[in-house]
Amino acid sequence: MKPGIGLKITLRDPDDPAGVIHAQFASARACPDLIRRLQDIADRDVAENVALRRLALASDRLADAADEEAVAAAGEALAQARRQADAASVALVAAVGDFLVAGFMAAGSDRDHAEELAAIVPVARVAELRGMCLFGSGCLDFTEAGAPT
Repeated sequence: MKPGIGLKITLRDPDDPAGVIHAQFASARACPDLIRRLQDIADRDVAENVALRRLALASDRLADAADEEAVAAAGEALAQARRQADAASVALVAAVGDFLVAGFMAAGSDRDHAEELAAIVPVARVAELRGMCLFGSGCLDFTEAGAPT
């Protein structure tokens, strides 16, 4: 990563509640591959929303089923929709994890360390990290009192 183009990240040390970890996360300017990974997250988010809507529709069909045959068919369709929604959710979480690991690796961390750092990024603040990554510079403090974790 080019010096000065990236994000400084401060995280809570999971092994020492009073400690912090300082890390670097690449910017999309320094690592254009992160833009592709962010698009993958967006695509998987849409796929999850579609799968959840199909799940809701399948649930409605089960609620409207009037006889045993219709209940059985709607129940199977609901089970299939649930499996698809679960798979879409897992794929979305995996894409977010891939983005985090790639960002830490592009900033100089080895894979093991990048995976450790990605695991302690507060999920509620990934969107903030995404925005800063696209902006291209700045600092994020994930240790702030009262901040979502």
